[in-house]
Amino acid sequence: MAQKDIRVSDQEIKTAGIRPQQHRVLFRLNQPLVNELGMTVEVVDTDWRNITLTQFDALIVVENQDCFYYLALFDYSLCDFRSPLIIYRGDRTYSKGAVALKHCWLKTGKAMIYFGDFDPKGVSIAMNEGYHSMLLPSPAVVIKKSSSAMFPDAQLKFLPELLRGKVHSHFRDYLLVLEKHQALRQQKMQGEILKMVMLKASD
Repeated sequence: MAQKDIRVSDQEIKTAGIRPQQHRVLFRLNQPLVNELGMTVEVVDTDWRNITLTQFDALIVVENQDCFYYLALFDYSLCDFRSPLIIYRGDRTYSKGAVALKHCWLKTGKAMIYFGDFDPKGVSIAMNEGYHSMLLPSPAVVIKKSSSAMFPDAQLKFLPELLRGKVHSHFRDYLLVLEKHQALRQQKMQGEILKMVMLKASD
């Protein structure tokens, strides 16, 4: 009887199955923990499906990774949420997990807040991906600190749709800044009092 050939290729098939990183997110603990090594843990890398969404009253998605890690430099203490779930929007490693978590979060009906650059692309993301509001300083601060140098020319293409859109009355003053081709990077919001600014007008 001939022996069956059971040789297996040494080449790993990288596209087969679910990739280990596909469901992973970076999220910040609202109360840092001290682990068994005596190290303070503020950020956790985990499968988003392990997070109990009912424990949180708002989802904050942070655009820039450096701002995510140094979130303590930003003052959002006056916002009316008490237990936010704060995640990094993601790069190649974490973006798929963040998208999946956001999709599930939208079903809860609770606030989803975008915290990123105040420029046409950032506002376009907030407007078109289901966010209720953006974390921003007051209009006066944005007007004072914004500049044309922080407004990338490549983002002009996002502006017409934003200016045509139906926005909340509180957001109109912010759009006037973009209309003047000025913007404000997220990093420049450090030390300012941030508030939740509603994006869209009620139907």
